[in-house]
Amino acid sequence: MVRRAAARAGADDRRDGLAGLAGRLVLYAGTESHSCVVKAAEVLGLGSAAIQVVPSDPGHRMRPGELVHVDGAYGAPPVLLLDGFEAARDGLARADSVAVDAHKWLYAPVDAGLVLIRDGGAARDTFSLVPPDLRTDGGEDGPGGPVWFSEYGLEQARPFRALKVWMQLRHLGRDGYRRLIAADPRHRRRTAARRRGVG
Repeated sequence: MVRRAAARAGADDRRDGLAGLAGRLVLYAGTESHSCVVKAAEVLGLGSAAIQVVPSDPGHRMRPGELVHVDGAYGAPPVLLLDGFEAARDGLARADSVAVDAHKWLYAPVDAGLVLIRDGGAARDTFSLVPPDLRTDGGEDGPGGPVWFSEYGLEQARPFRALKVWMQLRHLGRDGYRRLIAADPRHRRRTAARRRGVG
């Protein structure tokens, strides 16, 4: 998304880096944001001073009417799968991207995460370094076959991390995930009651 913001600012960060954008790029984060946001700003070369903290409401939610990105590390699976989260689900539908830590509420092994992106073309334009004559159209039957996964991220060769998530999805299905996720709050309440000596 940094590359997208740089393009909107009329800069070519691939050629010139971020030096010409000092003070022009801002990273918005909520008051409850994870410390990895600071690390990301520093690694990206923006610096932690580029982070603007968006105030939260009494429910610890960001206030803006629309988000550019949603950190759904824990919260996205229940919002997407369970009843009672329709308003939050509508909010997720307006986001440009949603991060999900599959090793949390999707019960996959560690080192499995995913980002749902509205505009795959923007992600591909950000990371792709494939010469135009080798670039495919991404169709299974199109010129050159499917798109190279290296065009959508930092890694040139990717380990098959997606297999962990795919196997879980195939094994449990949507209904299986709904049952597991819905059961977790009940387990928490039961455990809390036992700790208090109730029941």
